[in-house]
Amino acid sequence: MSYVLQFQFHKAACEAAGYKGPLHTCSIYQSKAAGKKIGDMLKMGKSKPWPESLEKLTGSKSLDVGALAEYFEPLRIWMVKAARGTWIRATRVGRRRTIDGAHASKAGVTTPVPILFNTIAGLLFALVVFFR
Repeated sequence: MSYVLQFQFHKAACEAAGYKGPLHTCSIYQSKAAGKKIGDMLKMGKSKPWPESLEKLTGSKSLDVGALAEYFEPLRIWMVKAARGTWIRATRVGRRRTIDGAHASKAGVTTPVPILFNTIAGLLFALVVFFR
């Protein structure tokens, strides 16, 4: 839940700062407007229920994974394009391959690229599907 809130807060702070670009490139460093909005939310402390604090910053009382999906969209696009390319080769049980296609036992090295790709893609998919 905190992971989703982190991106929701980031998006709201970027909007308060007047940022108009991709979310993953936004920085609120030295933005007085973003700092004020975050400070106003934090001043509420425990005096109000958390959905009211969330609404104070984001304008919504509910969790939304839209900001998370928006932040990682460039990475998702890159991963889809990379998966279509020839430099990622699927691994088969018992036979690991390197990036150039040589057998890992002969090359002496293995690559976790397919495993890493599948793990990240699976996590992003689960977050978007289950929290939307």
